[in-house]
Amino acid sequence: MFRTLMTTTAAALMISTAAFAQDALTVKSVLVETDLQAVSNERAAAYWTTLSDDLTKAISERVANQLGEDGTDIKIDISEVELSNGFEEAMGLANTKLVGQVRMDNTTNPTRFSVFELTVDVQQAMPLMPAGTDITTLPADTRTFYEALVNAFAQAVVDRLV
Repeated sequence: MFRTLMTTTAAALMISTAAFAQDALTVKSVLVETDLQAVSNERAAAYWTTLSDDLTKAISERVANQLGEDGTDIKIDISEVELSNGFEEAMGLANTKLVGQVRMDNTTNPTRFSVFELTVDVQQAMPLMPAGTDITTLPADTRTFYEALVNAFAQAVVDRLV
């Protein structure tokens, strides 16, 4: 009886998953490349050596329930990382940002193809910083800034999946 229940449950899940897959966008792969030689800020290049892996992981975690064999291939080429100090950010004089070209290819549904340049700056990352973070005293090359920018960029990519 237990085996029959499991088989019935598995079949029901497969049917509901197939029905859901027709409506929801699936993601086949996520690939992030970073040309650290093109990064103009030396502090950023030294500190952000794991950016490709961390951004891939952040996007993959957000689309984990959408992964499939067919679907959209997300390719990102990070072209720029700039960091400033907290004082420069507070005064509006800074350029703390992460910039990359995002390409979304879907071979099964070519109408879902898109290419765009995405820029995420510290203002977009602020909501993702821990409560009570004072950016006027926090250097931009800290783990807090790094994680907030990576997460803001990942969320912006996922938000553009159509």
